[in-house]
Amino acid sequence: MKIGIIGLGDMGKMYAKIWAINPEHQVYACDLPQRYDELCIELSQFNINIVQNGIAISRLCDLIIYAVEAENIE
Repeated sequence: MKIGIIGLGDMGKMYAKIWAINPEHQVYACDLPQRYDELCIELSQFNINIVQNGIAISRLCDLIIYAVEAENIE
């Protein structure tokens, strides 16, 4: 199953790492554009695929989780 996570704060990273442990899951995640390079480096050891934005997540994934504060969801 392809799982997408939009928002990689503390909660989003926790979910991504937990699901990435299971080899049956492919985990894709994104956050703010300015954090892309930082997150690619930080999460590379966890088999988490960092993508540019939520549009890419929605095109790739079977399940999408929003891990953002409600006021920032727009």
